Amino acid sequence: MILVAIASIRRRAAAPSVQDTLVRSGIYAYVRHPIHTGTALEFLGVFLITPTLPVALACTLGVLWVLAQTRVEEVDLMQRLPDYDDYRKAVPCFLPRFPLK
Repeated sequence: MILVAIASIRRRAAAPSVQDTLVRSGIYAYVRHPIHTGTALEFLGVFLITPTLPVALACTLGVLWVLAQTRVEEVDLMQRLPDYDDYRKAVPCFLPRFPLK
């Protein structure tokens, strides 16, 4: 998931700038923060492989860090990208929406 997301945004991942454009295609059509989702899933995987208290604490701190980073990034994107507010309202943050049928 992380590699697919990085491939979608290319250089923007390493060097964000005010000239960036909003990516709405690929995985970013379904979730706004697939890199953060992938990172949180990695923490979950580490805990499932080694379910100990220290690992649980470390993974919990890692997920909290991802959530904080997401919040800071959202503020930054709202300031740099004029279309981001509409995108934020249309696309979920971490998990894609699945139609109920």
